[in-house]
Amino acid sequence: IVAGGWSVATEVLFYLLVPLLFLSIRNLRSALILVVVTAIAASALHRSIKWSDPFLPGHQKNELRHFYSVAAEMKTRGIRPAIPDKLAAADQEQTTWAAFIEFWLPNQIPVFALGCVLFFLYRKLGEPGRRTEENASAAPHWLARRGLAIALLMGAVTIFVVGPLHEFAHVQPHVFFGIGSVLLACSLAIWEIPLLVNFFWEYLGKISYSVYLTHWALLWPLADWIGPVVGRHDASLPRMGLILLLLIPLSIGVSTVTFYLIEQPGQALGKRVIAWLEAADEPLAAPAATA
Repeated sequence: IVAGGWSVATEVLFYLLVPLLFLSIRNLRSALILVVVTAIAASALHRSIKWSDPFLPGHQKNELRHFYSVAAEMKTRGIRPAIPDKLAAADQEQTTWAAFIEFWLPNQIPVFALGCVLFFLYRKLGEPGRRTEENASAAPHWLARRGLAIALLMGAVTIFVVGPLHEFAHVQPHVFFGIGSVLLACSLAIWEIPLLVNFFWEYLGKISYSVYLTHWALLWPLADWIGPVVGRHDASLPRMGLILLLLIPLSIGVSTVTFYLIEQPGQALGKRVIAWLEAADEPLAAPAATA
């Protein structure tokens, strides 16, 4: 399983809730209420169980919290303290617990709720390509739509860049990313901005699942190789920029191969299996009546 495989597990668990959503989320208002309620609940739950790892003894939790507090203060002065040997195992356990409560369904469900909001917004905005020629040719309408699309795009970029860096009303960073994604999708629904809707992005979307699965296999070797090259092993801009510059073309190349050799043949095989199972479930045709 790839390093980002947690998202697939969380997604599949969310699918179990879909029947309930069909019954209760019937319009944009109810979808927005779902976002607000789940975001508040997720934030409150995340904060309340942050130090509730059942596998970590109480005295070690207290020692870790004290060390984290001191380390945070030292980092403001440019000092990066090393974790004491006696707390190394506890630090690893707490890190694992923090990752679990970050990625599990109760904490991620506000993002799925934002997907429901996007569904209703998209229906109100209208699908691209289904607008009347009269509206498309009207200058005020044309300018208004493009102006709104650009405003939404700027809002999305602002949220992507600034939102996760400044916690607002205890809203978690992944919720900010979800809001930014909704604004971006709405922007493109209003106007297919050529900078973002072109052959490159469409092809990247086509192979995106292969990219999702393969880029991790390329990321770690690149990170290990680039560290000594740029002389830094942290999240410095030169290191991260060089990794990104190399990772994008490598991921596209490898994913193109896996898309055509693995993903597409696998999808075709799955369709044949489903068709065979559906045919096997069909009742046998009644025998023709004999004279």
